[in-house]
Amino acid sequence: MKLPKELTTVTPLSKYLALFLLIALPFIGFYLGFKYQEVFDLSNPTPTPTPLAIPTVDPSVTANWKIYKNERMGISFNYPSEWYLFADIADSVQIISTDPEEGGNWAGFNMQTIPHRTLFTDETFISILENNFLGHREKNELIPIEVDGMTAYKLEPDAIPENLSMTEIFLYEGSNIYKIKLIEDVGFPERNEKQINTQILSTFRFTNENNVEAACLADAKMCPDGKTWVVRQGPNCEFAPCPE
Repeated sequence: MKLPKELTTVTPLSKYLALFLLIALPFIGFYLGFKYQEVFDLSNPTPTPTPLAIPTVDPSVTANWKIYKNERMGISFNYPSEWYLFADIADSVQIISTDPEEGGNWAGFNMQTIPHRTLFTDETFISILENNFLGHREKNELIPIEVDGMTAYKLEPDAIPENLSMTEIFLYEGSNIYKIKLIEDVGFPERNEKQINTQILSTFRFTNENNVEAACLADAKMCPDGKTWVVRQGPNCEFAPCPE
């Protein structure tokens, strides 16, 4: 069958139309694919991991344990009466399972408070951990756990130097980072240090949120008078009022 001449004749318009489609179709396909991915992501959100709860400990286990409190850090926890309070300063405490005078590997429970200059959110906290505390480790190695009803992040040991296995746990309150180390001497499994450290962690409590002072951004604002500067202050880190 012979087609009409107007259907077989290449015109300038048809050339431009073909060139336009040749250029535009890949972009249209990319755009439609991108929008589809957006819709797919919204309908299939990435699930947020549920923090692992610290195993519940029978109160009879810790009934006769010593109680440690640190008002500056605003924390408390229980530890076995036969363990030793090795270091106790304003922002750090270490409990060990063996007599320090006997030497050898010192395993146990260590906690440190590290102040930061601004208040944390979950996102900024993870970023600080990634940039300052993880070293060669990746943030996806952080395991969310629950400590005193709050989300903390556990980093399991990836190496065991000198028979010591150390698990690190990070959490924050206000502008403070709380870094916990659970240290086990794997050369003496009969000491049950790993289990006891977990039991100590289960007793950990924040004793008074007001003890944790919130830091504010160190910036200032010029008042309308053009000569007075005010800084942020108070629990909400708001700028101080300008003079009347």
